[in-house]
Amino acid sequence: MNYFLYIGFILRSSGTYLEQDSYPIGSDFRMIMNLNSMSERNANVQKQYRLKDRRDFARVYRHGRSAANRQLVLYVFHRPEVERFRVGISASKKIGNAVVRNRMRRLIKEIMRLQAGKIIDHVDLVFIVRNGATEMDYEQLRKSVHHVCKRASVYR
Repeated sequence: MNYFLYIGFILRSSGTYLEQDSYPIGSDFRMIMNLNSMSERNANVQKQYRLKDRRDFARVYRHGRSAANRQLVLYVFHRPEVERFRVGISASKKIGNAVVRNRMRRLIKEIMRLQAGKIIDHVDLVFIVRNGATEMDYEQLRKSVHHVCKRASVYR
């Protein structure tokens, strides 16, 4: 029998629910735990390719070159010691509240994840989100990211 984790319950493939206290024991429970640990591993792999430290952002701003359009600014800094590429996203309070800023970050991260094979190695990228990007839907933002990446020559 197949089980799927559903907020506080486990959904059987037959459409019935198991309450949180009655998780299946044995191989079915291990299968559910393996699915959860696989998603954690994928999240950790993505974290390797993120810029997080203030020093890294400052280095990219100071020594990198920039390209821009109306929605985004992209700073690119070549670093031979970085294995692939790393991405950082800056969304200031000027563009909106936390919901808007986090939505922009999530969308740009997803767009970059899907374009990972096209991006050159050994670079740090920092996107600065401008006001114009907040009204865009996913497809328009994808085109804008593609445009600014092409202007900055980060494609292979």
